[in-house]
Amino acid sequence: MKESVMKSNQATVLTMNGGSSSIKFALYQTGQPLKRSLFGKVDRIGLSGTNLTFNGPAGKQEESRNLDAPDHKSAAHSLID
Repeated sequence: MKESVMKSNQATVLTMNGGSSSIKFALYQTGQPLKRSLFGKVDRIGLSGTNLTFNGPAGKQEESRNLDAPDHKSAAHSLID
């Protein structure tokens, strides 16, 4: 992840919502109120061309990359890592 998106010493909360072949996620910085610092999705889970895309807080796409995610469990582990 880009340094401008998130500082590693800040406490964060990761939310995930799984669908049939995708996981949507958001990363929030703790505090009052919570502040969304990153959001995106992993799509085509279990299919060829599994892709991770994420956006910065303003909605600008920051990065996209291919993932090896044959199932939701491996896709979720990739997000957590």
